[in-house]
Amino acid sequence: MGRSSRWAVSPFAPVVGRLECLRGVSVLTAFGLAVEVGDWHRFTGGTISSYLGLVPSDASNCQRRVQGPITKTGNSHARRLLLVEASWHHRKRYRTSRELMRRQASQPPAVRDRAERGNRCLNQPWKRFELH
Repeated sequence: MGRSSRWAVSPFAPVVGRLECLRGVSVLTAFGLAVEVGDWHRFTGGTISSYLGLVPSDASNCQRRVQGPITKTGNSHARRLLLVEASWHHRKRYRTSRELMRRQASQPPAVRDRAERGNRCLNQPWKRFELH
């Protein structure tokens, strides 16, 4: 039984396929995120970061606003999957690998375009680090 036929029967297959369009997200990382997050429709781009504890802490008053490190109050397993497992893949110069193209081939054009924008966006902070 091939890899694609094993995952095709899973209720997580559509989400796993879409997540695999991102650099650094393999089947296991995508499946782990799909299981930890559950219903992705309950989140927007801004609320998923709060769920994962990836928003800065805030110690503000009327005169000044001070943001600190991330809160880490969310789902620690999903946060580790994203930060540790996936983020390091965006460190290198952005190029679409053959493996990534293979994973994206089965997805609709809208999913591929969104993943492309996301991959480029995730690579931007690393480009700024290299310049300094």
